[in-house]
Amino acid sequence: MTTFFVGGCMRSGTSVLQAVLCSTVETNPHIHEAQFLTQLVRLYIYARSSFNRYLCHYVENLEELKTFHVDLIERFLDRTLQRYHPASHLVLKNPEMTPLFPEIGELVDNAKFVVVVRDP
Repeated sequence: MTTFFVGGCMRSGTSVLQAVLCSTVETNPHIHEAQFLTQLVRLYIYARSSFNRYLCHYVENLEELKTFHVDLIERFLDRTLQRYHPASHLVLKNPEMTPLFPEIGELVDNAKFVVVVRDP
């Protein structure tokens, strides 16, 4: 599975691009923004930044924390893909997710990123 993440500024055409990428049976249909996934990634960033203060009592080290979040996000993506069988790839969009693309690249195997840039 490849997961395509569509980002960009709000009102820049991300929904149109997502709709185009979702126009094949190999991808999920055009669906609402991936708000839940965005929050999962934000939770990882928060947990990583506050590890020494709070999470060191619950997980051994930062690598274990990352492994936990990778598993959680993979389960979410796999469940989403199963929902849209026979799709073999996901196309997910949320403009708010764009600044999180570096962390998503760390957490998601076979992630591809597309950023829409609006030229007013």
